[in-house]
Amino acid sequence: MIFYDSHAHCIKGQAGGILIGLEGTPVLPGFLDNQGVKTAAESAPGFIPCYYVGKDWDPVPDETVLKYHPRREKYSADEVISDLKRRSCKLCIIDTLNQPHWGSLDYWKVVSAFPGIKFILPHMGGYDIADFLKILDFNRNVFCDFSFTQDYFGWCGSRPRLGYVCDAIDYCLNTPRLAGKVLFGSDVPDFSQETALEKYAARADAESFLVTNYLNLINSL
Repeated sequence: MIFYDSHAHCIKGQAGGILIGLEGTPVLPGFLDNQGVKTAAESAPGFIPCYYVGKDWDPVPDETVLKYHPRREKYSADEVISDLKRRSCKLCIIDTLNQPHWGSLDYWKVVSAFPGIKFILPHMGGYDIADFLKILDFNRNVFCDFSFTQDYFGWCGSRPRLGYVCDAIDYCLNTPRLAGKVLFGSDVPDFSQETALEKYAARADAESFLVTNYLNLINSL
């Protein structure tokens, strides 16, 4: 089956997608760093490198697609806004598993400051998923994936099911105005790409999430 993975830290079964670099400590096994995603994307057509922005705001190989991780780096929303203003970013990924460092209003602040940038909010906040569904619903430049959250809270795989989180994922996938903004993401190698893929592939509209939505977003850039 052909599918694109919008939240991967290595190449596995996907035909293409976004490869997200990871810098700094702790170093996680199997994760590509910024140079690794650059090299991988150069040799594998269909893959887009996403460069991790560290707390020292160092230059990256290219600024088109960037990843910010507030919990890991401890930067504020205002600092991210200031950094984005000096870069030429077209697609920005901001990790949403950042309690207690950021609340949902911090994300509203960033995405609303840059209507010309497309944002992907991976994981959709975990326990705080309802707040992030509101951001997705009311901001035209925001897209999402459910990587980590879909597995950790039992929507797919064998972990215990947390009902309101899984119900919120289903609501998003089944609501047309939101479903077109959902991308398939696995967070591989931290979580199983195969487990997530099996759950999406069982849907009648699987191609929308596995292929079409991703290509529509990338082509819009």
